[in-house]
Amino acid sequence: MEKIFQQYKKVFKFLPKEAKTKLQKSNLDRGGDGIYTKRRNRHDKVFVTFDSFVNNYNLNINLLIERYDKGFYILCSPKEYNDNFLLLCDLPIIVLYTTYQELNQYPLNESEIISKNENGELIGKFAIDIKNLDKHKKNGGNIFKGVNCVAQNEYDFATKTEQNKVLACLLYSMINMKNFYNYFPENKVNLVKDFITLFEKSDLFLDNQNLIKYTKGGVSKCPILYVELDFNDIVKGKIDGDIGRNNFNRTVTKINLHHIKRLISGELNHNHKNVFFGTAAGNTIDSAINQTGKTELEILVEMIKKYDLELLNQIEL
Repeated sequence: MEKIFQQYKKVFKFLPKEAKTKLQKSNLDRGGDGIYTKRRNRHDKVFVTFDSFVNNYNLNINLLIERYDKGFYILCSPKEYNDNFLLLCDLPIIVLYTTYQELNQYPLNESEIISKNENGELIGKFAIDIKNLDKHKKNGGNIFKGVNCVAQNEYDFATKTEQNKVLACLLYSMINMKNFYNYFPENKVNLVKDFITLFEKSDLFLDNQNLIKYTKGGVSKCPILYVELDFNDIVKGKIDGDIGRNNFNRTVTKINLHHIKRLISGELNHNHKNVFFGTAAGNTIDSAINQTGKTELEILVEMIKKYDLELLNQIEL
């Protein structure tokens, strides 16, 4: 891996700035300086869900200490805390209440609601974040206590080694995009060839079936729409947007990062077998699939119904 990443840096040096930015974005909020993030003003301690503590860390507190050098909390529900009290009572934890039922079933001591001391450190162990969406609030309103401490769940982070693996795989995908060599110095192409030779002999490629699939035949494709990706769409591919909160003409790019398995706390899905380049349209469709539970075909039919009834009649379902 070390040789591959050294070669990665040699190629990176000669990439267009837009391509460099696209690669660097894969690291934003994924590790920062240990725990701190680059873009958000958040607390420096990470929330590791109790489920992840059990399944990903095998209840080994030393693994958390090694990974999160700026600290962590184990985030658990009242039931998880109650059922595992002897295990959790001496660990840094936050017990998060999200329903009235939990409040009734597991009464808490109000004096232990999380607050900050004069040094800005958190004290207490209970937080309440109940959102009652009932219009008439017959069962009570929203309750927020101690929740200003909420930071990032640990799925936002990856080890430095894993971040470098992601970068190497994304560069390989870039190289296999249409028109890549139109933007790379001709007298430096050997750097790219050396990177490809090293990379394709490594487990980063040989043991990554998703990457093999999405770069089959030396052509990078969108994981959702499976259309060929064009390097032009990284360098010049901005889509004019609406008036944003901070910028008048907010823009998005045609090529986005895709997590083909969703980032779910406890899954640790920011890894080199799960992060790929894809189209902005593919990302939108993938989001719709996850939010609605509908298939790609069902979403496509709905779109056509809305915009082109004549075309819909030509589709054989």
